[in-house]
Amino acid sequence: AQIAELKEEVAQETDLLNAEKLRSSRLRNLPNNSIDEFDRLKSFADGDTDVVRNSLGSMP
Repeated sequence: AQIAELKEEVAQETDLLNAEKLRSSRLRNLPNNSIDEFDRLKSFADGDTDVVRNSLGSMP
């Protein structure tokens, strides 16, 4: 019975670890996403409407 409890505990810790890995990878990507967004806004401000059309088309 103790082994089953340990296995369950390890599974829970693994889930937490995986969630944390996902969160940290998203945080690492955040600066890149912000730069991309800034470039899109800058292009829009410069009057490049193709960029806006393309980014709207790629939105989920």
